[in-house]
Amino acid sequence: MECVAERGLAAATMTAVAERAGVTVGAIQHQFTDKEGLRSAVLEHGLDRLAEALRSIPATGNSLNDRVQTLVDELWSGYREPDFRAMIEILRSMREADGDGSRAASYLEQVLELSGSTWRRLFPDVVDEQAVMASQRLVFGALNGLALEQFLLGEPVDQAPYERAALADAVTRMLQPPDGQT
Repeated sequence: MECVAERGLAAATMTAVAERAGVTVGAIQHQFTDKEGLRSAVLEHGLDRLAEALRSIPATGNSLNDRVQTLVDELWSGYREPDFRAMIEILRSMREADGDGSRAASYLEQVLELSGSTWRRLFPDVVDEQAVMASQRLVFGALNGLALEQFLLGEPVDQAPYERAALADAVTRMLQPPDGQT
């Protein structure tokens, strides 16, 4: 992940990864077979880390706004990791290699499914399923966009506190029932 994040996918050869890990190329080939196996392992590792982070968010005891802000902040913290850059590079290359983007789309579907189960766990009191789905997509798109912008500008992906707070406020409003309804 760090090789891809620092050098880009093309420069993250099996040799470079082996050197970085302090093992032989044969050990990398034994574990992952080829570069495609290594890429898949990086994506799976990213999914596992996301799942772990999302499971750690407390679902009870906080106001709706606090839960939304915690979720936004927890998701954002993942974008600071080298994993994000590595995963973006890998997904982009998969899309190009597949032509139709089916493997990249499959991975994104897994992310959205994982995210959806987390949203249902964190917001069981929100009865408007469309509001939950729209909020989930808004957060996913906004954070991806903010992180990608910082990544492309070469800035550290840890900025945008005002934007994150505004996003959490907007999502809280989307999830609240209309006046007079419970």
